[in-house]
Amino acid sequence: MNNLFKEYAYPINNYNYNYKTFVDNNYSIGKMGVNSNPTLGQFKNNINALNNFTKPLILDPIPTPNSVAGVGDVDFSDKQAAERARKGFLQQPPYNRFRTEYPESEYPTGGIYSSSYFVQSGFCPVTSATSRQQCLGRDSNYIWINNPIQIPNLAKSFFKNQNITTNSNSGTCYKPRYSYVNNANDNGLLEGLIPGIVGDVIDMNPGNFIRTVEGNAVPGSTDTSPPRFQLLPCIAEQFIGSKNIQSFSILQLLIWAGILLFIIIQIS
Repeated sequence: MNNLFKEYAYPINNYNYNYKTFVDNNYSIGKMGVNSNPTLGQFKNNINALNNFTKPLILDPIPTPNSVAGVGDVDFSDKQAAERARKGFLQQPPYNRFRTEYPESEYPTGGIYSSSYFVQSGFCPVTSATSRQQCLGRDSNYIWINNPIQIPNLAKSFFKNQNITTNSNSGTCYKPRYSYVNNANDNGLLEGLIPGIVGDVIDMNPGNFIRTVEGNAVPGSTDTSPPRFQLLPCIAEQFIGSKNIQSFSILQLLIWAGILLFIIIQIS
């Protein structure tokens, strides 16, 4: 099962975005020119420097328009953090057509969206691939899952006229399905840390939770903003929803009930 969730988040550097380190790198007291020198000139400088904190607290978004996840939010004196960021830059998209199906223009992950990411939330069937060879031939990151229903040899003759596939190699091709998480403060007005915290609280309201449970997107901060959260649609493929799963379970139950009845008849 571990192979089913090889890329649980993409880009991983966005998923690991470190707000604290970004603030330390850009808005620490030392960076703002504040120090404890006991002079009147430094005291005046410290007072004036307080204005420098207004922009990140109220106005400037974090991440900023120039942010790159894995760069500005990393303490490169920390070898483990630096190595983790380096490996993150080597990460490839979940599958070859991923960014074609879900383009940067609609689901951004750079600039102020450098802490926004995709997280795996299931699978989409690739109905055009009908064998393991076709499945992996289309994309090595696709997954072939064998049909869980395997009819014993003893019972195959009972189902020979039922149009039920008994091929042990039968199955379904899948590609990973993702949700998009927008962590940017992109309301276009007050985008600093404090308004961002208020926005996060608003995002957690019960109405948004219900929308998520129902499979609907949580709308963005403005009409032009990407969604705050969205389970991405399966592009050009029909997603197997709960009704299909329920039908499959009933079919499985009927088949196994028939197998059990046939075995009982044979034994008696």
